[in-house]
Amino acid sequence: GLWQVLSVLVLAVLPGRVGAAGGLREHSIEPEDYFSIGVITDCALSADGALVAYTENRWEPPAEERNLDLWVVDRRTGTRRRLTFERGSDASPVWSPDTRSLAFTSYMRGYPYLYRMFPFENRQAQVLAGFLGINTSPAFSPDGRWVALTLSRDGNPEVYVLNLASGAFRRLTTY
Repeated sequence: GLWQVLSVLVLAVLPGRVGAAGGLREHSIEPEDYFSIGVITDCALSADGALVAYTENRWEPPAEERNLDLWVVDRRTGTRRRLTFERGSDASPVWSPDTRSLAFTSYMRGYPYLYRMFPFENRQAQVLAGFLGINTSPAFSPDGRWVALTLSRDGNPEVYVLNLASGAFRRLTTY
């Protein structure tokens, strides 16, 4: 698509020498380097400032397509850990106030579902919202008991809050 064409054009023009792992390249950037360069987006700093969750868009063989996955990096040590491995892209991570969980949007089922994962616990990710249409933009309340989100349960995008204890949704807007 257009991004691939622009990426190849940028790679062909830039004389940069930094590699995907942050080290120096032994050659000028070539069009083939497109497959080793990651693009980082959607950063979220934990409440205590110790961790940053982010998405990284990278080429993933054998599917031979780019994919956005969630990663976490420790701000003090620089240690990175990949959190998602599914084929669908992930986006918009946000930390819970206690830094135990992350809410995020994932396209692993073909359209956007909202999930909550516990990166430091041996627990499965929870589906927070999986309605046909839009399930995006999670934001935790300061006490971590609620998540505000955008859903299109009835066809129109609306703002909802989700009570994490009961699983009940409450619509706040009507358009």
